[in-house]
Amino acid sequence: MLTNKQKKISIFLIFAIYVSPLFARDYIHIVGSNTIYPFSASIAEAYAQKTGAKAPIIESMGTGGGAKLFCAGIGPNSPDILNASRPLTESEIKKCREKGIDFIELTIGYDAIVLAQSMQSTPINLNFEEIYKALTKSTLSKGMFVENYYKLWDEINNSTLKRKIIFYGPQAGSGTRDALIHMIIEKGCKELPAYQNFNERQKKDYCYSIREDEHYVEIGENYQFVFHKTNQNPDAIGIFGYSYFLSNKNVINAIPINGYLPNIKNILDHTYPLIRPLYLYIKKNNIKHIKSFKSFLKFIKKSNAFAADGFLIKIGFIPLKDNEYKIFNGALNKIIGDKHGS
Repeated sequence: MLTNKQKKISIFLIFAIYVSPLFARDYIHIVGSNTIYPFSASIAEAYAQKTGAKAPIIESMGTGGGAKLFCAGIGPNSPDILNASRPLTESEIKKCREKGIDFIELTIGYDAIVLAQSMQSTPINLNFEEIYKALTKSTLSKGMFVENYYKLWDEINNSTLKRKIIFYGPQAGSGTRDALIHMIIEKGCKELPAYQNFNERQKKDYCYSIREDEHYVEIGENYQFVFHKTNQNPDAIGIFGYSYFLSNKNVINAIPINGYLPNIKNILDHTYPLIRPLYLYIKKNNIKHIKSFKSFLKFIKKSNAFAADGFLIKIGFIPLKDNEYKIFNGALNKIIGDKHGS
């Protein structure tokens, strides 16, 4: 027989087991894109300073790795927000839905993918077609696809330098790599005259892969390491997010694409060709579980962090257009229950 004291302890332990997980965390947990990390980190720091609350914990692991954790479950043992430099895939959405995750997608701004080289490298100008031919895994030759055989830039275009093709770029699972495939490989393949005659298997096999030989070296999205390797090799072209390039623009040179450099003017008017949207995925299920979740979202809105005159601009954030920002604000209001937009 249990004593009254033992019964009270047992009841307390049972209560703790069932209730404490709902209140086990008093900070926001964010995972995902390395590209968005500096922006989230800046917001997190400002939030902690202004409110006195704990700063969100942010894990930078790439969009694919973050999506895997985000879609694993709900509650305090799962992330609250996913930073994504590409939309969730159909399979990722399916996994989230299977776990009962109710999320909302918010477009927060834009990023430009920059191709850059060492200041010791001979200047080079590239167009979209040349980049596609240099990056794609499969090259169309005499009506048939073969492994990419281009090794030098002047094999692609006689007007370019006799210089080895070598890229340092992101690995599989990276949102930046997925964006490269979508914006360069898929688009370039679709512009081939023969594309209309491809069957679905050919499209899948030949229009969605970056070359895997020595001419494309996977380094991940550790931009500091990409920068280091690029500066060491005068032939190399490093692939960077715009914000990282901006913080190092005095020591690396951006390569013009189709005649346009990645500067804020060319990005905002979309004349620079490699521009992609950035996303936040908010796990609505966790708002009721995490004490500071709603206050963090309110801070994002009140601080205008993602606005055209917000404090993220100085670190390379590319804001939405005014009408797009209104849509973002409206969606945020619905999440936090601010009917008046105050």
